[in-house]
Amino acid sequence: MRKNVFHQLSAFALLALCICSCSSKGDYTNVIPSDVTTITGFQLKTMAEKAGANEEENKVLLQKITNALKKELSASTLEQLEPIIQDPAQSGIDFGKPLYLLSSPAFETAVVAKLDSEKKFQDLLRATEEEQITEPVTETEEYSFTTIGDQTLLAFNASTLFVTNLGKGSQAEAIHTAVAAAFAQTQEQSFTANENFQKVLNAGGDFFFYTNMKAIPQEYKAIISHSLPKDADLEKIGVTGSLTFEKGQVVLNTENCITDPTLKDMLSKQAEAARPIRNTCLKYFPQSTLALLSVGMDGETLFEALQTNPGIATKLSMKQAEQLKQILCNFQDDFTVGLINVTMTNMPTFLAYAGAKNGDALKALYEQKDELRLGRKEDIIRLNDNEYVYKSQLFNLFYGVKDGLMYATNDELLYKNIGKPADPSAIETDYASAIKGEHSALIVNMEAVCQLPVMKMLSQYGRGKTAAYLSLCEKIAYLKIVGKGQTSTTTLQLEDKDTNALKQIVDAGKDLAGIQ
Repeated sequence: MRKNVFHQLSAFALLALCICSCSSKGDYTNVIPSDVTTITGFQLKTMAEKAGANEEENKVLLQKITNALKKELSASTLEQLEPIIQDPAQSGIDFGKPLYLLSSPAFETAVVAKLDSEKKFQDLLRATEEEQITEPVTETEEYSFTTIGDQTLLAFNASTLFVTNLGKGSQAEAIHTAVAAAFAQTQEQSFTANENFQKVLNAGGDFFFYTNMKAIPQEYKAIISHSLPKDADLEKIGVTGSLTFEKGQVVLNTENCITDPTLKDMLSKQAEAARPIRNTCLKYFPQSTLALLSVGMDGETLFEALQTNPGIATKLSMKQAEQLKQILCNFQDDFTVGLINVTMTNMPTFLAYAGAKNGDALKALYEQKDELRLGRKEDIIRLNDNEYVYKSQLFNLFYGVKDGLMYATNDELLYKNIGKPADPSAIETDYASAIKGEHSALIVNMEAVCQLPVMKMLSQYGRGKTAAYLSLCEKIAYLKIVGKGQTSTTTLQLEDKDTNALKQIVDAGKDLAGIQ
């Protein structure tokens, strides 16, 4: 019975996150360790409102949970828990203040929440103790605590709830020591004194976060380090961000937080190579393009910036560096590449355009093709002035320069129409104006993806979860990622532009789970 009750209470806990509450006193964030590697704040009250928690259908669901609990709990326990199910504020936890999920060297995972009433929370613990879910509460000088089994520690005082994994033996002792230290901290000793915490708060959003390189596994750090200055301090590299659910959109904003001076200087030089996207190439791509990547750049400045990158400069011979310079310095303004089509029988079809000064680099590549050590069934053939094709057993790559634009494609039909605007073209899409002026942009056109014959076949013959997931994909218009300098914005645009995205997601989740 205890296991069944625990599952019922777990369901209640999830729903509690979707019910609004009130706020009030105490600085609960002082317990956040100063050396956190990752921290995420959740605005539960705001998210609950956006998810439609107060709508009639969710009230009916709450009543179903209450009725189910009546069959499992004692009358006295139910008497204490029923008011909390109807109003989570009665738990003593203030869901109107951000709830923080964090990781640090001392805590693999921990949750920090604001307590509005220690008495109400104690009442809740007495009810869970009666059902043998939690152990009796133990009091210390700084805080009180209880455990769920021997795995989870719940520590609290008048204003703060701290939940973390406990472990066993010496590990449990270390956790208790670390928790005691956290409750003894002043504001100046906690992460709240860190400038990055203020960036996290100022980021706004329904949930907001900060993470740094300390959170990345060692094997990935080694890979990343190859492209960084040797003396770069990885612990001074982080990211802040916020995610917001809006009408018809989910928006993620991020900003790099880099305090290492050597790396800041290198990135600053690379940023000088970026130019605003002008959409000069977009008219050549069909509106049905599946995915589109566009960047604005100054090739000469980019080459100079890459020479300061140790992961590139140290691995190029003088001849390779000269060849790279010849190629990059030819680029100017927009570089745009698109995934045009995907089938089950042929290679994906792509098309690329870029502003180019001339065709000298391509001519030099053709003239030096013998040095490329091409395979037995590979060749580069000159088709016309500034027009070439690379032939292999697997595919043909048509490329060249026309009307000040360099192009490349692996589709002969697209090659024959190079320089001709598509009808209708991607310049007529909703996202076209949004990417103009940015330095980089990636678009995934889910409307077009869902129209692919292979997707139609899966939708028609797919069963169970496959069909359900495909139906979710059809609710998405496109995914857009744009960047400028050290900031980026990711937007998931839904087909329904009038309903809040979180409510749409919650409703879709209910459908998948069969919750009515």
